[in-house]
Amino acid sequence: MLSVVFIGFSFSSAVPIILLLTSIILGTTYMYEKHYLLKYNSKDSAVDSSINDWVLKIIKYACFLHIVISIFAYSYPCLFPYNDDLTCIPSP
Repeated sequence: MLSVVFIGFSFSSAVPIILLLTSIILGTTYMYEKHYLLKYNSKDSAVDSSINDWVLKIIKYACFLHIVISIFAYSYPCLFPYNDDLTCIPSP
């Protein structure tokens, strides 16, 4: 789950549809795990705050990677051409 959020957040500025796909994947996973938990498991496992602390450490790297990929995506002229400039398309 964390990898889906990390990848979705990192590349969302270059490919905006990833936000929609990430939300669909997270929603589907939530519904599946909710069904699995309620139907097949009767006892919860012990969870402490160490997982939360680890995620908060990792999400800082996702924010930094999101900024770096955003700068690259918005500064690369061939990614979003605006004047019918076809010089970025290689000729066959």
